[in-house]
Amino acid sequence: MAPIISPAFFICQLFLLSIPLILNKGWVPAKKNIFLVLPNPFYFGGSITIKQKLKNMKTKQILLMMVCSFIFFSCKKEKDETPACGISMDGLAGSYKLIKMQYKASAGAAPVDFMNYLEECQLDDITTLYSNGTYKYDDRGSVCDPSESEDGVWVVKDKTIASEGIINGTVESYDCKTLVYYMADVLVEGDKLTFTAEKQ
Repeated sequence: MAPIISPAFFICQLFLLSIPLILNKGWVPAKKNIFLVLPNPFYFGGSITIKQKLKNMKTKQILLMMVCSFIFFSCKKEKDETPACGISMDGLAGSYKLIKMQYKASAGAAPVDFMNYLEECQLDDITTLYSNGTYKYDDRGSVCDPSESEDGVWVVKDKTIASEGIINGTVESYDCKTLVYYMADVLVEGDKLTFTAEKQ
């Protein structure tokens, strides 16, 4: 009885024979009694020897692997370096020191430095926002009397920060280091009080 050749075995053999075709485009000359054109693994054309051709193929494969590796690691590095500092609980979490507070009575009014209205003991205070929704205001350095340290909860939604205490307003900009937010209609309608806090 003749051995039975499974379709899977035939397909595998055909695939292996096709590899040189893909790489080198060599063909066995068609014959009248052959209805299937098969790739010739030993035809390379020209005067290039088989040894030289295999060497060239190996070099191309190494170069291809190097290019693919470079692209993969470049994409991974770019992804890893993307700053996770969006306007969210996780992105805003951190310790901040107020470095600027500016008030404008109207859009066209000259800005007024409101840092001059703070007490000396308030200039070195730190506000820490935690990603779990709690915050801590730490009366550091020169402590006020009585101390203004406090704890509370905060939340951010649609770029608006709301808390029980000192930090409230709409985020104007945030670059992972400097947080700028403002409050509108504080003293009169149309006014704007802008805070700039730096991450410590």
